[in-house]
Amino acid sequence: ARLNGRVILANQTMNSLCLSLTGHTVTNGSEMWRELRAISAERNAGNHTEDQASAAEPEGAEIAEEITLQLPNGQRWRFRRSVLRMDGEQVAQYEATDVTELLDLQEQLRESNLRTGEMHRRQRELLQNIVQNNLDQELLSAKMHIHDEFGRLLILTKNAAQQSLKAGDMQALRASWLEAAANMENAAWTPEAARSSQIGRAHV
Repeated sequence: ARLNGRVILANQTMNSLCLSLTGHTVTNGSEMWRELRAISAERNAGNHTEDQASAAEPEGAEIAEEITLQLPNGQRWRFRRSVLRMDGEQVAQYEATDVTELLDLQEQLRESNLRTGEMHRRQRELLQNIVQNNLDQELLSAKMHIHDEFGRLLILTKNAAQQSLKAGDMQALRASWLEAAANMENAAWTPEAARSSQIGRAHV
């Protein structure tokens, strides 16, 4: 169409789309575009995103706009208006593309990415829980071992107090107490400290 809206050529598909959306065929290009923009604005009322967008144009084009609208039958079409120079004269070119399948695939991809992200989050949580459970089990095992060792040493110490022991035996008993105390200090680490220690060793 010319810039004043006078139609130069309109094919059957564009007429059919315009009829479905506006109630009449293409009689004036500029008026048709104003109606399509008004329909888009009404349908997007309250939304932060808009269907209209500027787009990069090939050489020879000066202005471009796009509007995506859904027909009553559920199909979604992307309308495009470009101002071109032809034989030294500016004309408006209006195009329409069925993007139903493309938008459906984009939505499926978005949902798939969301599911994948959620699955990765759950896997990370599961791994953290497994590591935490292993650390807790190791800590419990160490505490049980220390408890048993202290019980054994208390009995040996009580017996030593009731009878005379050789110097070598007393030295061995003292070394056992020192070892048990060191083990108790190690077992007092928190799981977070133990995990940090393991990570530090892994990077050495």
